Amino acid sequence: MFQDHRKYLHFVFTAPLVQEFEKLNVLFQTIKEDPQALIKALLLQHRGLKSRLHKANGKVQELEELDFGSKFIQEIESDNCFTHENRMASKVGCKALLERAILQMGKRMPFIEDIFSKLSLLSPKTALNRTEKGQLKDLFF
Repeated sequence: MFQDHRKYLHFVFTAPLVQEFEKLNVLFQTIKEDPQALIKALLLQHRGLKSRLHKANGKVQELEELDFGSKFIQEIESDNCFTHENRMASKVGCKALLERAILQMGKRMPFIEDIFSKLSLLSPKTALNRTEKGQLKDLFF
């Protein structure tokens, strides 16, 4: 299927990431989902991506410490004709992709949290609640 084994390794690494983003997209397309639950899922996704790249103290992990996934490691170790330089180049490429995904999500995070917290006041669960209604002044941005 793949003539270039490096492309296959890249595919093996990105497939779980794409699946996570697809699940998040499906969640955002549901009509009945509470906006607060959506923002929590988005923040959890972002934190999960960051934890794959960063240590607990916030510093970027070394290439050897990164979790590329078991299938990626299995595939990269099973190919005997794959040189050390090619293995390192594949890992660097996957790390760059992960950094880019975190950067792109991070660009959208600051204002999303505020918007979704205000949108939760319009959800039917909150708007029709007799005891915990939001104030109209809270809806204006």
